[in-house]
Amino acid sequence: MFGIKFYNDCGTVNFGGGADLNSWRVTGCDGLAVPGRSFTVCRYAGIDGQTTVASRREARTVTLSGDFYAGGEGETAYKRALSVLGKSGTLEVKSMGETRRTEAACASFTERGRQGNYRLFTVQFVCDSPYFESAVETEVPLYKTIPLLDSDFTFPGKFSERITRTLVVNGGDSDAEPIFHITAGHNPLGILTIVNHTTNQRLSINYEPLADEIITVDVAARRIYSSGGNNLLNCLSDDSFFDGFTIVPGGNDIEVVIGESNRELAVSCRFRNRYSEAVC
Repeated sequence: MFGIKFYNDCGTVNFGGGADLNSWRVTGCDGLAVPGRSFTVCRYAGIDGQTTVASRREARTVTLSGDFYAGGEGETAYKRALSVLGKSGTLEVKSMGETRRTEAACASFTERGRQGNYRLFTVQFVCDSPYFESAVETEVPLYKTIPLLDSDFTFPGKFSERITRTLVVNGGDSDAEPIFHITAGHNPLGILTIVNHTTNQRLSINYEPLADEIITVDVAARRIYSSGGNNLLNCLSDDSFFDGFTIVPGGNDIEVVIGESNRELAVSCRFRNRYSEAVC
């Protein structure tokens, strides 16, 4: 099953057709494959070829063409869909049981003519990011204490087990920028460092949180803030940088390092897998 939908707070437009007569039937689709790249190069007099200095993926453009049945109540549905396309939203592609999405805006909508009650259309979406993301977020605990007193045991024995280092797996084909949630509990502490040993990147935060305060480190948005709404960006250490701290495709060996143990501290990592193409 293949389908595309665009949605925002005004509603949803479903592309792909099906049994519903008042549906947008897609007969042509372009822009869902791997996007193109642009290159910065240097050329030297008397030397063949060129030297590539840098490259980047271009913004993605998705173009759909097809027809819409405007008979009966279809005219009302048609006008309602145009109001949805008038605002930025999310473009979601479903294929072979997998769903991927990206933020997009409708750059143009053209009605190419009519055939009876059918309206022929072409719609073009522009996506600032060239990547599609998984619809479901991945969440992995990085630091937590697991109580071991819920079953019988004999001495010597452990009352709890602490996880401080975890293998985080990015199942996509592009780097993902994570969001970290830090819960202090009733025993707050100072400097906390998150280390990705796979990429040799680290983020150190020097902050003494209040009891039960939750700190959010949003790498993609370049923000650090508390559950009380305080901006904590100035608590990021001078040798820590958001740029480059990513979850790379495959396994990432991530560790949480603190000055002293805190049985109530909990740190989790959330991210979405990113892909160069919309469908497998």
